Amino acid sequence: MRSTAQSLGEVVSCLLKAAPQMKRARLVSLCEIEVGLVLQERFAAGAPAADAWTLFSGYPFAWAWGAVDAAGQRTLRTARHTLWTWGRRLAWTEALEEYQRFDRQLRAYEVADPGLPAVRRSSLSVAPDRWETYELLLREAPMFAGRPLTFAKAGRHAFPIGRHLTTVQLPEHTLPPPVGHDLAARPANRGEPLTFRWHDLVKTAEFMDSVKSENWTGRLDAIHLFTRQAGKFKCADTFEVAGIQHLLGIVGAGKSTLRDVLAVHLARQGLRATVVVGDVAEQLKLVQLYNMYVPGSAAPVLGATGRQQHAERRALTPDVEHTRHWILRI
Repeated sequence: MRSTAQSLGEVVSCLLKAAPQMKRARLVSLCEIEVGLVLQERFAAGAPAADAWTLFSGYPFAWAWGAVDAAGQRTLRTARHTLWTWGRRLAWTEALEEYQRFDRQLRAYEVADPGLPAVRRSSLSVAPDRWETYELLLREAPMFAGRPLTFAKAGRHAFPIGRHLTTVQLPEHTLPPPVGHDLAARPANRGEPLTFRWHDLVKTAEFMDSVKSENWTGRLDAIHLFTRQAGKFKCADTFEVAGIQHLLGIVGAGKSTLRDVLAVHLARQGLRATVVVGDVAEQLKLVQLYNMYVPGSAAPVLGATGRQQHAERRALTPDVEHTRHWILRI
């Protein structure tokens, strides 16, 4: 995962020299709060410091009031990697209260009254170059934390399964090292909005029925799609997914059918999608379903502590009712 601690390392080191009694984690928080205030100066200058959280909450408030353009939206998305822990009103209010209690020589802002704009100090005696680091965090996401994994060699090794340790004897092998992937790679479609034509989805449904007939075409034909047009919902044969898109429908309207057809449609085009469901058994069932239509296209993401338990439960469960709530992230 990404860590601001590494990206802010030089600034925090300077602050530690001036206040060696402080914990590094608290100084990282101080810097993150200042990044939020810098962001507010750029897109909502003159606004109360207490309102800065709206810029990095994940909701399109800034776009709604016309404070950002497309480039500004990219900046806000980048900033959320640094500020995601402060993206709620209460968390940000408490953060500002804690910030104001820091020694004045460590702070770059005065926030005596969160109901008023934060005041940037004209000169700093500690870490005066911190602004360059903050601006960089608004252009680029923080660095990834962690270290490369080491691969087991031949011999006996132990690993935990639940509360117990299990051992395995690995033979001599000459397998090539696994190929990594670029964690910072942009989406295959460069994050641009996606437009779906109903005719294309029907073709995907027909393909799915040709692999295993489960009446995908008939189920998709039974769905009636309405999109917002000129302030009203009207019947449509195309729809666009850009940013956050909500899909509403009563029970049995076809939301899950559309989800599955969309997932297969995207996988066949080489695009990546994340499907989030509320039940592990349903997750495993969907992985099996998607891999049947596009082999090797789907994999489950399960927590390590309950992975074996979920797998055993899935093996003993003949059928599972489809979940009513899901998220498709493209």
